[in-house]
Amino acid sequence: MSSQVKIVIFICVAVILSLFFYRASKKHNDANVGGVKLTMNEDENLEVGADPRDRHHDHRHKTRDIENLQYPEIKRSRVGLQTIPYKMNAKQVRMLAVDVVPESVCHRGDLEAIKALVGGDGSMLLTIEPLSESLGASPNGSDSAKIISKKLTVSSLERGISTDLEIRGAADGAYGIYLCSDHKGSGSCSSKSVANYNELLSQTTLTNDQDAVFFFQMIVLEKPDAQLFNGSVRDLPEVRQELMRQGLNDGQLRKALKRTASLMSAVQSLPPGVSADGSSRKIVLPIARLDRPETCRP
Repeated sequence: MSSQVKIVIFICVAVILSLFFYRASKKHNDANVGGVKLTMNEDENLEVGADPRDRHHDHRHKTRDIENLQYPEIKRSRVGLQTIPYKMNAKQVRMLAVDVVPESVCHRGDLEAIKALVGGDGSMLLTIEPLSESLGASPNGSDSAKIISKKLTVSSLERGISTDLEIRGAADGAYGIYLCSDHKGSGSCSSKSVANYNELLSQTTLTNDQDAVFFFQMIVLEKPDAQLFNGSVRDLPEVRQELMRQGLNDGQLRKALKRTASLMSAVQSLPPGVSADGSSRKIVLPIARLDRPETCRP
């Protein structure tokens, strides 16, 4: 056999082996993505359940519910961070405009679960709270000085609300936007359990003395603008890299994003949006209610 033939055979074998190992590696990586095991760094993994926006079955908000949401096309980063300029009040204190909007879905949703827990006249809270203790978060949610909150009623949620939240004295970093019941008057949401929708919507009693979280999403408070996250859990490792490039502390980010992943997977809120009115921006938080839009199947 000539040397040229041997070289050709060697090259062919090398190409076949390369393809084999490439496919094996791709299959392994795809398996990790399917299980949503996201590496935050070499020392710490972020392991969460499947992202609610990536599943087609067995989650509260079906794909068609999310597709029904109508938000204007506002520029956001490829990792799902939308820039929101602050408003300034007369005292030059930063403010964020927030709309809580009932969103029609094909099944019983947030409002029905809220009513089942607290009744039609129950007390609710809309809060912005730190996601890491280094920003002032307290393990038991008792540090009210670090909590931006607004008291709401169930009836106001049914109508939809518009409010401005003062961002007074908040350090730069990752925070959570929460909507929770506040039967016990704690003034905080972050320490409360996530609402068990199956239990709430199947019970016959209308009130309960336990409190629960019904909405969660992450927001980054920094200067000159805030950034609302409305991507998926799968985007969080890239979000970390993006925010590190912006100068945020990596230690705080790792803890905050791990908690974000856990809460997003547990609460499974409809994704928030940003509405535009000229140069101003509003955060839009949709809460699901049974109202069967035309897209519902019989």
